[in-house]
Amino acid sequence: MGSPHFSPKAISFLRALKRNNDRDWFRERNLKVTIINFQKNDDAISAYARGGSYSMTQPGYAQQCALIRRDRWEKCRTLRLPSVTFASAGWDTRPRNERPPFWMKEVTATPDPTAAAQQKPLLDAVTATPDELAAHIKEAIAWTRANRDLNPANAVIIYGWNEHDEGGWLQPTLGPDGQPDVRRIEALGMLLRPETEQGVVPKSKP
Repeated sequence: MGSPHFSPKAISFLRALKRNNDRDWFRERNLKVTIINFQKNDDAISAYARGGSYSMTQPGYAQQCALIRRDRWEKCRTLRLPSVTFASAGWDTRPRNERPPFWMKEVTATPDPTAAAQQKPLLDAVTATPDELAAHIKEAIAWTRANRDLNPANAVIIYGWNEHDEGGWLQPTLGPDGQPDVRRIEALGMLLRPETEQGVVPKSKP
C-alpha cells in the first residue's frame, strides 16, 4: 500500500484522542494507525490490531469488543471521521510471553512451570469462542451498514488471519484433542455465506 499519510481529518482525530487523554492509542505497542486512500481526496482511518500490553494478564474478549466499540467505532462516529470498520478476533499475548521470539528482547519470558505433560490448553474468557467472534463481526457489519457515510469502502478489517501467539486468528488450528479446529472460520462462513455453509449453493444471477 506504500507509506501511509495523514489527512487533515486524521490529524484532527489523533489530536482529539490526545486531548481526551486516550493514552491507550499511543502506548499500545502493536497498534498500527493506517490512513487509506480510496480516491485522491478521500481518506479513511483504521487499525491493524486493538493492541494492548504484552502481559500474562489480558482483558476478556467481551471487554476487548466493548473497547473496540468505544475507542474505534464510536469515536469515528462522534468525530465524523471516514474509516474502514475495525474488528478483532482477539488479543492474547500469553503464548508469546511464555516464549518470546528472539526479536522481542523487551519481553521477559514467563514460562509455565507445569510439566509439559500436565499442561492444559490456555483457553478461557480471553479467548474468543466461535459464537462470540461471529457476533462481534456481525456487529461490525451492522455498524458499517448504519454508517456508510463514514465507511466509503463498505468494508471491515479483521485482525487477524494467523496471529496465533497474539490471540488474533481465523486460520484453522489443532484443537485440544489434536484434531483440526475449523470452528472459527466456519462460524464466519455461516455468518457471511449461510446458504453455502448449509450446503445450499445460491443460484447465480443471469
